[in-house]
Amino acid sequence: MIPAFRTNGAGAAVYTSNNVANPSTLSPTKAAATQNGDLMVLFTFSRSITATCATPDGWTLIDGPLRSGTASGGTWYVYARIATGAAQDAPSVVWTGLTTGTSGDSCSAAIVAYQNAIAVKDGTSNITDASVGTPFNLPAHTTTKRSLIVAAAAKVYDSSSATITFATYAGRRALGTTSGTGHFGQLGEVVPAAAGTQAAVSVTSSYTTAVRTLAITVGLFGAPTAVTRADPGDIADETGAAVTLVAKKRVAIEPAGETGSAAVVKAAHPRTVAPAVETGTAVDPLSITHISGQHVSLPQVGDALPGDSNTALAVKAVKQLAAAAAAETDAAQAVKPAQQL
Repeated sequence: MIPAFRTNGAGAAVYTSNNVANPSTLSPTKAAATQNGDLMVLFTFSRSITATCATPDGWTLIDGPLRSGTASGGTWYVYARIATGAAQDAPSVVWTGLTTGTSGDSCSAAIVAYQNAIAVKDGTSNITDASVGTPFNLPAHTTTKRSLIVAAAAKVYDSSSATITFATYAGRRALGTTSGTGHFGQLGEVVPAAAGTQAAVSVTSSYTTAVRTLAITVGLFGAPTAVTRADPGDIADETGAAVTLVAKKRVAIEPAGETGSAAVVKAAHPRTVAPAVETGTAVDPLSITHISGQHVSLPQVGDALPGDSNTALAVKAVKQLAAAAAAETDAAQAVKPAQQL
């Protein structure tokens, strides 16, 4: 299935207090439009490159820590969860190892919801880590399927109003805080037309002075397409050497895999046995018209079934068996199957 953003599916971003504590707990909420079964993606960022974030209860770590290599360049974590309406849909995001105080390491968190996606990563996450103004790049990302690619970018600059504008990717949630030593950013996604490499994308920032910038791309698989299983009583069209099998309630009739040209028909209740692979023209085991070679015998009430080990299975619940040989040739005999089981 093709993933898609849940309309109005971006929750509000939350931030640490201006006087940063350690640990710091953030409590982001999902958007009201989120429906049970949606994939919720939780992004959380800190200016620290050494702090850690614990996986919230009921959530799956998709990737992280995705860190800058430069002090105060920042760290991203990405988590995901299928919405159920349970309390875990509202996570507690706990950062530890933060520098505290009014010049401490600011942190943020927000949830974005998607339809038709699952909490399984597709491909290797990628990072742009640089001191840049504008424009700068979201990194390329390669997927094995037509998957959802989520993106996040943050600049470590103390602003609640500066913005980042994506190209190609749809921007879904802006970040911006002056708490502690602040940062601003953007969250969003793209669903490529096909599997393969989504090229790096140039994006712009309203703040043009070069500052540390940490941008990431992470792939998430689309949900598998539901498959409707055929009724076992249906007859499928088989070709070549295949056998058409009709399952009647709990009784299965099997042309056994005999050598040469002989075959034995088994009719056991409630035992189910798999059909042997026949060669040549497909065979309907409920309507055997030609068995080449030797005569075919039908089991009688109480007969033991061939091939059973230990205690033989008796043929049960056979009210009437009718078999007649008709139009017999040197190489074949027609057999009428059981009229009623």
